[in-house]
Amino acid sequence: MTKLKRFVKPLLIATPLVWLLAQCSVGNPLPILIGKKIWLHRDDSVLRNEVRRMIPIGSSITFAKLLLEFNGFECVYGKKSELWAHWDTRITRKDGDYLSCGRTHSYLVCALTNATTVRYIKDEVTSVYASTGGYCL
Repeated sequence: MTKLKRFVKPLLIATPLVWLLAQCSVGNPLPILIGKKIWLHRDDSVLRNEVRRMIPIGSSITFAKLLLEFNGFECVYGKKSELWAHWDTRITRKDGDYLSCGRTHSYLVCALTNATTVRYIKDEVTSVYASTGGYCL
């Protein structure tokens, strides 16, 4: 019994520390455990492909919003009637309703921002766009 206690006590201390370190390096580790992690990249094309892999065309906009929020994005819905601008000038307000999501990760004096826009019609995803950027103080 004492051998078991000597094993369990360090395990109870180490587990939260490992969880905390994982959150510092990759964000919330829970999406990794269930296979729904969106790996963020500094290269726009790689990020765009990663987001499109996780949110395929034809999937539910509700699923897309939950997945993005689960990965640390903050999301808001927009309607096609609203005038809005997007980094991709080919998208206009006539192209349908959209879900706009963003995430900022700070590194000491710099920050990396990721933006994702998901267009949808009748609760079905029609296109997915993603971009990345950053700034330093």
